[in-house]
Amino acid sequence: MNGNVNVVTINGTDFVTGLYWVALQSPRSFMKEARQIGKREGMDIVVLRKADAKCFAGLVKSGNSVRKGMLSMATSLAGELGDNWVGVFRLPDGQGSTPEHPRYLLAGVNSGAIIPQGDVVLDAEEVFRTVQKLASLKLLDRGRRFFAPEELDIADSTELNLEDVLKKKKYPGSYQLRPLTFGLTRKELAYCVGALLVVGAGVGVYLKILSNAKEAERQAELERQQMLRELEEETGRKADLHALEYPWPKEPSLLEGYSSCVEPMLEAPVSIGGWRFNRAGCNGKEVVFSYQRQPLTTITDFQAVANGHEFSFVDVDEDGEVGVVGYSIATSPFGDETIPNRKSGILALRSYYQGIPLDVKIHGWEDSDIDPELVEMGATNWKSFEFQVVAKTRERIYPHFHNPGLRFVEMIYNPPGASGGAEWILNGRQYVH
Repeated sequence: MNGNVNVVTINGTDFVTGLYWVALQSPRSFMKEARQIGKREGMDIVVLRKADAKCFAGLVKSGNSVRKGMLSMATSLAGELGDNWVGVFRLPDGQGSTPEHPRYLLAGVNSGAIIPQGDVVLDAEEVFRTVQKLASLKLLDRGRRFFAPEELDIADSTELNLEDVLKKKKYPGSYQLRPLTFGLTRKELAYCVGALLVVGAGVGVYLKILSNAKEAERQAELERQQMLRELEEETGRKADLHALEYPWPKEPSLLEGYSSCVEPMLEAPVSIGGWRFNRAGCNGKEVVFSYQRQPLTTITDFQAVANGHEFSFVDVDEDGEVGVVGYSIATSPFGDETIPNRKSGILALRSYYQGIPLDVKIHGWEDSDIDPELVEMGATNWKSFEFQVVAKTRERIYPHFHNPGLRFVEMIYNPPGASGGAEWILNGRQYVH
């Protein structure tokens, strides 16, 4: 499994590299198979890709800047460059790459499928080793296009820049990472169900199914109904027919997120190896503590003490000045509900915080990318905005109310320090129509 997961920003759009790609084998329950793989590997978001009557899933764990809605780099490049190519692309400076220490994305597609080691960020030495391995697998035959920077001086290659390839303002929804448990649209389900039915069928049935797309749609609908039942069982709330296309049923309420995060955030050690605690954050999936190095303390001091705690991860930035530790937590999705219109959502939020009183900052409006055909069938063409409130105590940001479509995003705690007193920040999202 590839642990080299990175978020790379190209022309203002975030792409995720380092997905765990696996071919799905089950012709009639591929999403169940994908969920089982995700559970086994600790991954919760997915992108699907069909190739030669097979369906492939690219899986990754959310968190550490990776989130649903981001684009899969490998899938996006495959969509732009076609089904047979291998490429080495230099990352722009500031995207994990510097003039002194350049980093490269290696990606490729073989007959529509993402190639082994073909969705990864490497240094120059690692690129040469991987290219040799791909050559031994006959993946660099002359009939396949091969891209690489001139500076690497790799034979039979031409240079191609990521900025020139990935320059669209909007990409197909099929390139996006979606929640693994729920969230795939009917078209996405049919996309792989049809492919896998062909794989699992005999020759006679193959011809019948190939000529009858309704079978794929029927299987997709059965899968959707099962997923809807699972959503309702998990949340205890009735789900609309189109709930799998909406983000809010799978997200925690504001109160659930706050309650799940606040106690763990208060458990941060004051110091680790002499490094001083300077921030805590929680997004409902991970609690993260940040520490600032103090004079005469070392990276080794921090790592030695941090590794003695029961943290899921321990990291230090390249400058050796900031250390980060943390662990995973779980929150429960709230479930489906009828969301308010834009004005009602805004006024309900402002009214609540006027009564505390706290200023509420509204920003980050986002339009849905829901399929217009689904809207015609009755699905909600939703919008959302983010909001933020800041207070000196956690009690003042405690959400004593619930508005339909109101969901948790993250909490941040800045302890008292040279910049002033303590600060608690609550970020949420309101879905409206």
